[in-house]
Amino acid sequence: MTDPEKDSKASGHYYDGQIARAHAVDLRVNSHGELTLSPALRPPSPFAACKISSRVGSTPRRIEFSDGALFESRDHSTIDQWLDKWGSSSRWVHHLESKTSFALGALFLVLVFIGISVTWGIPWSSKYIAQMMPSSVTVPLGDSAVESLDKLVFYPSKLSTQRQSELRTQFEKLLPSDDGGYEYQLLFRGGGKIGPNAFALPNGSIIITDELVALADFDEELQAILLHEIGHLQHQHSLRQIIAHTSLAVLTTTLTGDITAASTLIAGAPNVLMEASFSREMETEADSYSLQQMQQLGLDTEHFANIMERLEFAAFDDEDHEPTREKEGGRDDEHSDNEASDNESADNKSDASWFDTTEALDYFSSHPITADRVARFRHGKPAPLPLPTAITEGNHYPVDAKALRAQLAAGQYAELDQLFDSYYQDFLAGNHRAEIIAEKSYDLLTALSPQTLEQLQQWAAAMPESYTAHHALGVYHANQITRRRSGRLWRNIPEEDLAAMTEHTDSAVASLRRSLALKANFTLAQAELYSLASAGNAKDIDAEQVLAEALSANPTSYILNRTQLFYLQPRWGGDYRDMRRTLQTLVGLAKINPELAPLAGSFHHYKAFDAYLEDDYRRSVKLESLAIQQGHKSWFFSRRAKAYKSLGDMQAALTDYNNALQLFPENAQLHVERSKIFATLQQAAEAREDIDIALALAPYNTDALYELSRLQRRANENLAALQSYQKILTAEPTKAYAHFLIGWLQFNRLNQPDAALQATQKALDYRADWPPYWYQYAQISSFNKSCDFMSAASTYLQLCEEKSCPQKRMDWITGNRDSLIKHGTCPAP
Repeated sequence: MTDPEKDSKASGHYYDGQIARAHAVDLRVNSHGELTLSPALRPPSPFAACKISSRVGSTPRRIEFSDGALFESRDHSTIDQWLDKWGSSSRWVHHLESKTSFALGALFLVLVFIGISVTWGIPWSSKYIAQMMPSSVTVPLGDSAVESLDKLVFYPSKLSTQRQSELRTQFEKLLPSDDGGYEYQLLFRGGGKIGPNAFALPNGSIIITDELVALADFDEELQAILLHEIGHLQHQHSLRQIIAHTSLAVLTTTLTGDITAASTLIAGAPNVLMEASFSREMETEADSYSLQQMQQLGLDTEHFANIMERLEFAAFDDEDHEPTREKEGGRDDEHSDNEASDNESADNKSDASWFDTTEALDYFSSHPITADRVARFRHGKPAPLPLPTAITEGNHYPVDAKALRAQLAAGQYAELDQLFDSYYQDFLAGNHRAEIIAEKSYDLLTALSPQTLEQLQQWAAAMPESYTAHHALGVYHANQITRRRSGRLWRNIPEEDLAAMTEHTDSAVASLRRSLALKANFTLAQAELYSLASAGNAKDIDAEQVLAEALSANPTSYILNRTQLFYLQPRWGGDYRDMRRTLQTLVGLAKINPELAPLAGSFHHYKAFDAYLEDDYRRSVKLESLAIQQGHKSWFFSRRAKAYKSLGDMQAALTDYNNALQLFPENAQLHVERSKIFATLQQAAEAREDIDIALALAPYNTDALYELSRLQRRANENLAALQSYQKILTAEPTKAYAHFLIGWLQFNRLNQPDAALQATQKALDYRADWPPYWYQYAQISSFNKSCDFMSAASTYLQLCEEKSCPQKRMDWITGNRDSLIKHGTCPAP
């Protein structure tokens, strides 16, 4: 009869301890108490010399041989029989595990242990371990991380050598006297999808991305961020994060016995180094360090608050604009934007298994920001704004606009041609101011009036070979486009203006091309064509080609370089980083043409304009102040004046308008804007004087005429105000707003309801989608007891469903409508 114990076997897998290959085998115990394999992959081994793991749930049972080999099996009952006969049973573990009360209790204790370890134990121990960690460990760790990140995440920095040198010099001045054992260094990288950020590595390296440099308005903002990162290093936050991460891996291994989980966590150390989600305590420590150091260094602490707020809302570059990376070598391919490159870039991202760029957006968008942190750096209130100071010497380019227009009106075309050609010849001879004077002269000559277009056409017809005549005609049409656009993108332009703009565009392009055919490399015409194409008007012109050819012929042209900088603004599809690089090239050119030097302020000026559009007037003032420091320009002062005005500081605004007019007294619009300040300050005589000057410079300047009529209404000069509105219509008969204001004046001041109704109807003929026009029409109809009120009221209410209308007006409309319907005076529409 067969001995059941002798024939009992356990099926499983055998590992010989030499290679990772598993062998399917059966294990038996012979009569001598020896373990034997079938097939016989090893000689019999005494049962008592082997280590047998306890039975825990359904996990595999392990039998370890003395030479390191291993057998695994889930045949628990057979192994338990062998233990009962040949060894000591450890089935008590399984017995305890089988009891629900014991299992739940053990689980509770494990959870408590994990909670205490993660919440207190690991953070506490990591802090003290970090203090004892030698540089022989931290330096290689940081160096290795930089190398890995450069291969898988970052791109080479595109900052100029000069810009990097400037920031490194500033960085060295921020370093503490006690270096804490670090060898501090500032590294620059292109962040790509990581975007604007800076962070510290355990070896003392601080990485700052090009995107953060571009985002900063002031270098002091970057210094504030760098001090924050130095604070992280001083408190060893990055190293503590690594230690905590590794401790968690060890804890995981201890609890699960899964060495694979631990190795996966440890391999992700570079991810931890980059992770910006420090604990609140760590952020507070780094903030405190930055705040204290900024105060000691005399830096305005509001800079930190400003850049942190901007970081919170910073948008990363679109994927389509990201540089691709060659699969072998990990270098940039800036010119590769085809489908294959995009796919290759995607493949490389998948290779970086420990780092996912999509998840990186969560890590890198910014450090955690709260209103409390920002307020801490502002001490609960914003820093005082800079006060404007008056400049005493102007550096303007005088132009006699009245004399120019007189020559045009008198048909003195040869004299005009000779004058404008002399400007260009002087420019070619090295007189760079002549180019600027020529541009301003063309602008002032072509100011809108009922006769201007006809006079310019006559000049071009009388002198068909005059490049100056054709250019003047092109400038006229280009200015009409600019006036209608007024900084708006195409999608924001009213439909009634689009047809006129298209007609002006065709005429402008034709005239400018004719001018260039007669005078090659004429910078003013090239700049106008580039501007038309860059603004999206002349779609058949290659803007970049026009600019490249123009700058190749005249690299020191002020007009070309200024126009290029203007269209590098993001609102026109440009990039501030490109603007920075372009400005760097102008440094050397300014030695040849000093007129280029003040353009250095353009970077901050255009950022100030963005801030103004976002209603951030304080930031706009500060940015324009920096632009002014870099070079006085009338538009720098005028934009800061607008920001001061929006903040309610009229005296500061007045000072800046005075400064702007010191630089460009021939600018009619500046006189109009200063007039408004005078009017607000109840200085009517000064306000009227500025308007008179503006109209002398540009007799049909609509802004000047509107402001004049407003001053006249204030003085109860209603007939004179009516004449001012009518003068606007002389030049622009389709100006809906002027018709509307004429109707308002006739109805409210001159007691002419019938004339008012006709004027308001004219306004509606040119723009029927504007609720105030329908409201006025309804008012006049109601006064005349006309049932036209009903249709006007219905249209007004329909428009108010899409546009915001004052509730008081809507109540008046509905009340009158319901009353007329109730009494049967007028039928319901």
